[in-house]
Amino acid sequence: MLVVSNTSPIANLAIIGRLILLHRQFREIWIPGAVQAELDRLSHPGALREIQ
Repeated sequence: MLVVSNTSPIANLAIIGRLILLHRQFREIWIPGAVQAELDRLSHPGALREIQ
């Protein structure tokens, strides 16, 4: 299944260290360029590491 995500689910799961849940639920996740730009500006260092 393919899913396109906005910023909030990715950022919030990354902040709590559970980004893996998206990978377990969906085989492929597309992140639009605008969403990636927002994710790159997150101020939470742990979330940034998790997203990378």
